[in-house]
Amino acid sequence: MKNLNKTIALVGCLSLFSTSSFGQCKNMLKKAALSVMKAYEHCGNAQVAKMYSGDEASIPQEINSSKCYRLMAITQKRLGEVKLTILGENGDTLGIRTNEEQQSYWDLMVDNNQQVEIKISVTNETSTVGIDAFGCVAFIIGEMENTSLVSID
Repeated sequence: MKNLNKTIALVGCLSLFSTSSFGQCKNMLKKAALSVMKAYEHCGNAQVAKMYSGDEASIPQEINSSKCYRLMAITQKRLGEVKLTILGENGDTLGIRTNEEQQSYWDLMVDNNQQVEIKISVTNETSTVGIDAFGCVAFIIGEMENTSLVSID
């Protein structure tokens, strides 16, 4: 019985810790400058995760040719370089972006409707004390009808 109480207490503490650390990621998202997404309608919820160096996550997304999409990745700086790769239906690479570029978003338009796979990967870096870097990554997808775009003739 004594061991059961210790186990329950340990599980409760670990659950509380994981919930509070995930809350930190949500707070990071709330504090982020989302003004570049203002004109875009969100495509569902923001994807938020804790990632470690060397981690990779995939998000499937249906892309419609009549819309323009804005993809935004928000990361904690301690993660190092984060790379965004978009793969088309045939596995061909539609685009690659790293967070070393100055903007935190990327615009995407395609010629035909397709299911794409968005891959977010964190470079495999360790700190000077040999501990893998980890931090929060948030990913937001917004869409806009192509007719909303300004045309210059």
